[in-house]
Amino acid sequence: MLVDAHAHLHMYDAREIDEVVAELEADHIRVIAVSMDPETFVATRDVAARSDRIIPAFGIHPELAPAHVGGLSTMADLAQAAACIGEIGLDHRFVTDTSAYPSQETVFDHLLAVAADQGKVVNLHTAGAEHQVADRLAHFGITQAIVHWYSGPGDAFDRLLDLGCHFTFGPEVGRSAHIAELAARTPADRLLTETDSPGGPEWLGMGRGRPSLVRSVVSDLARIRGTSQDEITSSVAANLDRLLPSPAAG
Repeated sequence: MLVDAHAHLHMYDAREIDEVVAELEADHIRVIAVSMDPETFVATRDVAARSDRIIPAFGIHPELAPAHVGGLSTMADLAQAAACIGEIGLDHRFVTDTSAYPSQETVFDHLLAVAADQGKVVNLHTAGAEHQVADRLAHFGITQAIVHWYSGPGDAFDRLLDLGCHFTFGPEVGRSAHIAELAARTPADRLLTETDSPGGPEWLGMGRGRPSLVRSVVSDLARIRGTSQDEITSSVAANLDRLLPSPAAG
């Protein structure tokens, strides 16, 4: 079984999603399908109904937090309907308008409290705010967390490891020496793979991505970590099953 621990299935059109679902079945890929807001969660949940390989997540992306900070009262019910909570977090790298940061923090804190109350795994965006995210996880006692596409400083990486976080590595792992170094020292029982499709690969100039791109990520990780692709695949699948057991495992 392959794992794409962070993808945006709501971003595909009707033709594409038919093809993506077929690929998930054919290639035996489990996907955590994150959302950006309530509307995209509804779309994500509809897609997840088509395959038990899709794990639907409810989240408010930090870029959209200012538009949703007034809707906190509805978020617990939406999270309850999801298998996990994400994409959530803070963004001080791509969001440069500092007036948005208080809204990001309010929404993030609220969803971390919901996750703690519901016992849900969180799927995290940390860009440029890695230490602040670690502070909030520690404050809320969150230990079941997936850090998506980490590219931040090594000291914050170590803090997040100490808090029990898992880390996804995606298409950039074969292009960034810094990310490759982090991947090399991630404990095997904290390692996950992702594609951030469809937009992540596009951002890298690789074209519109699909979860099946995770095969290339596995190949890169095997080379970087000096092991086999089978070993990477097995470790990552076991890690996801511990966090979010598949129906078969359950």
